[in-house]
Amino acid sequence: MDTPRTEYRHLPADDERFHQYVRYAFRPTAGPWDEDAREDLRERVEDDELVARENRGLFPAGEADADPVAVAGWHEFETRVRGAFHPLGAVTAAATPPEHRRRGHVRDLLTEMLVEFREADLPLSVLWPFKRSFYRALGWETCSLYDEVETPPEQLRGAGAAPAGEFVPSGPDDWETLAPVLAAHEADRALHVDRTAEWWEKRVFQWWGGEDSFGYRWDDDGGEARAYLVYRFADGDGDDGRTLRVLESAWTDHEAYRHLLRFLGDHDSQVETVEWYCPPDPDARLLDLVEDPSAVTVRTKAGPMVRVVDVVDALSTLDYPTDGTVTVGVTDPVLPANDGTFRLTVEGGEPRCEPTEADPVVTLPMRALSQLVVGFRDATFLAETGAIAAAPTDPAVASLDALFPAEPTLLREGF
Repeated sequence: MDTPRTEYRHLPADDERFHQYVRYAFRPTAGPWDEDAREDLRERVEDDELVARENRGLFPAGEADADPVAVAGWHEFETRVRGAFHPLGAVTAAATPPEHRRRGHVRDLLTEMLVEFREADLPLSVLWPFKRSFYRALGWETCSLYDEVETPPEQLRGAGAAPAGEFVPSGPDDWETLAPVLAAHEADRALHVDRTAEWWEKRVFQWWGGEDSFGYRWDDDGGEARAYLVYRFADGDGDDGRTLRVLESAWTDHEAYRHLLRFLGDHDSQVETVEWYCPPDPDARLLDLVEDPSAVTVRTKAGPMVRVVDVVDALSTLDYPTDGTVTVGVTDPVLPANDGTFRLTVEGGEPRCEPTEADPVVTLPMRALSQLVVGFRDATFLAETGAIAAAPTDPAVASLDALFPAEPTLLREGF
């Protein structure tokens, strides 16, 4: 047996090495780790403890005093998948210092983290990728999209609703008022996260412990909150003007959405551009509402990635729209326990998934299975695009479509 070259260990929240590696990886323009960074560390550690992040490191084996060669953190969320909430491990802040790169350390660290997730009964994992192809090779795949809107504010003002109700400044203490708006906005979408009060404060209104953001909600004439925005201002470079950046938004209906447009448009005396990071929403119809659609840029972008951690656990706990049986092969690039054939049987609404020696009717890469599970794609789409090796007319594809129909997804959390 080969001697392990590395060891996977817990890192305390105040371990400077974790924060130093992450700062270098994601904020290199902040400069080297110094006394100012150490002074800032206490507040960041408090933030991490409030949002319940666990930190891990990969160390040279047998070297108790050695520095880690790679680090990463993770959160546990309750996330809605196919109509019910399920536990999920969210990977964050994977980083390696330059002297240890290109040696497979992040792959090894994430593999160990997935093993920990299995032991902690977290059947799914998500992350925001630094390089999509890297995580695809480990079994993760895109699970959500988002829109990036860039527009002059006057286009939004012209598309807005006539004044009604009122806009009210809102902050972290108002999260219980805002949460129902968010829940209504995402009522039909998978991957909605059940947020804590601390998450609202530290990841929505402060956005990673940085400068506080502005928040406003729109209350209708009856005093009911029906929309909200969280945003910041950014000064332009050179001749470019100031920008208003919407970091989060939600609305209960189309009328409420148009009041947000009016609110943003009324900033035309302050900003040259509005940048809006928002969920793709066919009911928004922004380009149909503005006076000059050519002045508005809407880019749809790939969002976070998802991965099944435990095939048996994940498939045995979902809610299914119909009864049925299907036997599938799964190929997992890093977790041998998921690499095999599994029979899924749903009888009377009760699912059961177990390994089997039977021949599979279709074989799914872990990436494709993960998209099926959360509903981002259905089997027909995956067959048409070559993500699974089956014809779209294959009966096995129809069986998978019946059990795993596509549905809207949105994972908006920054972690």
